[in-house]
Amino acid sequence: DVVYVTEGILRLSYRKEEDAPSHEKAADPPSEAGVVPHHSYRRRDMEMLPPEGELTTARLKFFPAAYRFRAGSRVALVICPDDATHYVSNPLAGQHPPFICHSKSEQSL
Repeated sequence: DVVYVTEGILRLSYRKEEDAPSHEKAADPPSEAGVVPHHSYRRRDMEMLPPEGELTTARLKFFPAAYRFRAGSRVALVICPDDATHYVSNPLAGQHPPFICHSKSEQSL
C-alpha cells in the first residue's frame, strides 16, 4: 500500500536561502547548523535556472509529520515540476523534467 506522509513545495526560482526568523528557528528541531533550509521568497531574490545542461542546488523543507514505518518499508521521493491544482501553472512544466544528480561529492539525499 502507498501511504502519503508529507510534502514540501519550492518553486526553484525562489531557492535562495537565508537565516530563518527567530520564531521559525524555535519551531525547528535543534540540529546541525544549516540542516533545515529557509527560503526568502522575495521577488528581489529570484534566481533563474541555469541554462540546460548546467547544474544548480536547491534544498527543500518538508512539512513536519510523524509517521511510524513498519520494518522493511520502502520510502519513495516523488518530484513534480508543477502543482497546477494549488499554484499558478508553470508553462514550462513537462518540457524539461527535473534531473537529480547524486555522487559522493554532490549527494541528493
